[in-house]
Amino acid sequence: MHKLVIALFIVALLVEHVAVKYGGSPGRFLTLLPELFSVILIVVLLVRLAIVRTVSLPAKYGIFFAIFFLHMLVGVLVNAVEPGVLVAGFRNYLKYLPFFLLPAMYAYSDQQMRRQLYWLMGFAFLQFPFSVWQRLETIRARAMTGDWVVGTLNTHSTKMLFLVCIMSVLVAFVIKGRLRPGVAAITIIVLLIPIAISETKATIFFLPLALLVPVVFYHAKDWAARVKKRKQLVTVTVVGALALAIFVPIYDHYQKPRWGYGLVDFFLMENRVAGYLAPSTSGLRPERVGRIDGVVSANEILSEEPVRWMVGLGMGNISPSFIPRFSGEYVHYQELIGGGALAPYLFELGFVGVGLLLFFYFMVFRDAMRLSRQDSLAGAVALGWLGVIVILAVALAYNSYTMRNVNYLFWYFSGYVAASLYRAQVAARAASAQPMPTAHVTPAPALSGAGALSPNGQSRAPRRPRGRTPGPGPIGPTRPLRPQG
Repeated sequence: MHKLVIALFIVALLVEHVAVKYGGSPGRFLTLLPELFSVILIVVLLVRLAIVRTVSLPAKYGIFFAIFFLHMLVGVLVNAVEPGVLVAGFRNYLKYLPFFLLPAMYAYSDQQMRRQLYWLMGFAFLQFPFSVWQRLETIRARAMTGDWVVGTLNTHSTKMLFLVCIMSVLVAFVIKGRLRPGVAAITIIVLLIPIAISETKATIFFLPLALLVPVVFYHAKDWAARVKKRKQLVTVTVVGALALAIFVPIYDHYQKPRWGYGLVDFFLMENRVAGYLAPSTSGLRPERVGRIDGVVSANEILSEEPVRWMVGLGMGNISPSFIPRFSGEYVHYQELIGGGALAPYLFELGFVGVGLLLFFYFMVFRDAMRLSRQDSLAGAVALGWLGVIVILAVALAYNSYTMRNVNYLFWYFSGYVAASLYRAQVAARAASAQPMPTAHVTPAPALSGAGALSPNGQSRAPRRPRGRTPGPGPIGPTRPLRPQG
C-alpha cells in the first residue's frame, strides 16, 4: 500500500498536468487514474476488512459518514437525480474516502511516512523550475498574466495552496525539533518564489496562516516550553515578514505594468476589493461574478424552497462532464459560481451539507490537536496539519481545489492523523490496564524473645519473669511481701 500512495502522489501532482497540457483529448483519460486507484483500493480494503475485522478509527467517523451519506441520499431523492448524473456525483464526493480509510487499515511505519514526506517535498521543489519556465514562456508570448504559471497543478491558486501547506508542516517540524530552523527558513523562501511569480495575491492571507497556526496551537507542557514557544513565535514572525518583503516586490514587478498599481494599492484603493470579490452584488461590475456573488446566488435560488435550501439540488446536479449525459440538470448554474468551491457545495449539498463538511474539518482538527502533543513523527505531522486544515477550510471560499486531485492528499493525511491518534489511545489504555509489577520480598528470619513478630505481623511484648510484678516506680520489679504472723 505504501507504493500505491507514492503512485497517487505522482499521478495527482505531475501526470494530470502533463496529460491535460500535452495529451489533448486522449490525455484527459489519464486524469481518471486516481479514480481508478480509488476503485482498486475499495476492493483491497474490503478484502482487508474481511481478514482483520477491525478499522483503526474512532466510531465518531463512522457515525459522521453515515449521516453525511444519508443527507446526500435525501438530496438525490428530493431532486430525482438522473443515474448518469449520480455517477458523476459519486465521482466528485466519494472518490477520496478510500484514501481516508487507507491509514486506518494499514499502519505505516515511521520510515515509510518519512519517504512519503520526502516525495511531497520533491514535488514541492519541482514547482520552482516548472514555474520559472512557464513565466519565461509568458514573457516570450508578451502575455501580462501569471495565470499560466501553474507549476504542475493546473491552476496557480492550487499551486499556492499546496506550497503554503508544505510550509505549515515545515514549521511544525522545526517546533518539534525534527528540522533545523535555518534549513526551514531557506526552504520557505525557495518555495515562495514560484508563488510570487504567478501573482497569487491571496498569498498574503494564507502565508501567515501557514506560519502562525502551528506555533499558536503548539501545546507547551511546562514553563521552559512556554518560553520556547514565545521565541518561536518571534522567529516565525520575522521569517514571515521577510517572506512578504520578498513576495510583494516580485508581485509588483509583474503586476504594475499590467494594471498600473501594486499589491498594497490593490487593498487600499476604494471599491477595488469589493469589485474583485463581489462585482455583481456590489453593483460595480454587474456582468462579472465573484466568489461572494456565487454564495449569494446559491442562497437566493435555494431559499425559494426550504427543503432544497437544506439538502441542495443533489450531488453532481450542477457539475459539467465531457460526457453530455453525465452533466447535471442545473449545469447552467455554473455561470453563477464565481470560482470558489463553497458555492458549488451549497448548490449541490445545501447549507446543511456544507455545515456537515465543516464539522468534519472540526473533527480532524481536534484529533490533530490531541495527536500534536506527542513527540512522535505522527505528532509532528499533526501539528503541521492544524495549519493545513485552517488553510483549506478558508480556501473553500477562495479556490475550487476540491475538484482537483490535490484533494487526495488532504483526505489521505487526515486519515493518517485520525488513525494515528486512535492507535496511540488504544496503546495507552492497554498499558494502563496492565497490573503494576510487584517486587518479591524474602521474609526475614523469625526472632525469638523480645522483638519477635507475632502471626499478625506485630511485635511481641517481652515475657515477664514469674513471681515478679512491676513496681510503681522506675526501680523495676520487686519481691512480693510476706504477711506478718
